[in-house]
Amino acid sequence: MLSDFFYKTAFVSLFLSFISCDKNHVPNPHNNASEYSAEVVVKWLNMQLNMLRVPLAQGTGTQASERAQAYCGIALYEAIVPGMRGHKSLQGQLTDFPAIPPVETNRRYHWAVVGNAVLAEMNRKLFPTTSNQNKASIDSLEKALYMEFSADTDAEILMRSANYGKKVATKVYEWAATDGSANVNPPYTPSGAPGTWVSTPPNFPQPVNPYAIQRRLLVPGVAAGTSPEPPPPYSTKPGSDFYNMAKDVYDKSLTLTPEQIAMAIYHRDVPGYPGGGQFVAVLAQVLGKAHPQLDVAAIAYAKCGIAQ
Repeated sequence: MLSDFFYKTAFVSLFLSFISCDKNHVPNPHNNASEYSAEVVVKWLNMQLNMLRVPLAQGTGTQASERAQAYCGIALYEAIVPGMRGHKSLQGQLTDFPAIPPVETNRRYHWAVVGNAVLAEMNRKLFPTTSNQNKASIDSLEKALYMEFSADTDAEILMRSANYGKKVATKVYEWAATDGSANVNPPYTPSGAPGTWVSTPPNFPQPVNPYAIQRRLLVPGVAAGTSPEPPPPYSTKPGSDFYNMAKDVYDKSLTLTPEQIAMAIYHRDVPGYPGGGQFVAVLAQVLGKAHPQLDVAAIAYAKCGIAQ
């Protein structure tokens, strides 16, 4: 309940206020991303969501999926922003975010091709252990979209656009790789202190992400003041607020309505989407119904990924 509230609060606040305008930014004068539909983003979102629903044995539906979705959204935005009027790079807004390679001056780009290339490359780099079937799906979607877009423009623009998307993906991935998620740590040893994690055998010998605190925050200072106080020793006793909340959930679980069951299944994690995946699933649905242009979809994907 509390984690769901945190996710939604962070999602809404960042969605409303994150990416700012820069009047000094001058986009490529020859064309801009608003000339293209969001189709490429929706197709890549749905492809990734299909991968994330695959069982853990195939190496995709992991706890790190929300990280991958954030970096995909950031990379897409950075690759498209040179063609977005009134918007600027996230450099200076995200922690340690590097300068992204610039586009060639006064050269035309096909921004949907750029988006296709950057998302294909990011999915390859972020899910290296996924199944061969999923790897083939990444290659197939990238090729199909590239061929579809080849009817819109000439070979020189296509190649320039695809190369730029891959260049941005490489830079963003190099930054992502230094965020602390690859740290090697010993097995977690419970401290036994009141209010700390304890094992609930036989299924949970280790906590999930016990070293998550080592990971770099995407937005500087965003976690300031958010750590809750440890629960008091009496908090689990009958009659306490915590006990009453837990008992209320348990009591309701005994007489669930079909609507409540459907809601719980939609928001469950593994099997189903891993943590945070539901928000990207909602984003894909919204984009599919609203049919925005590519620039709007790029902003939405970046905000959604960063927020979750």
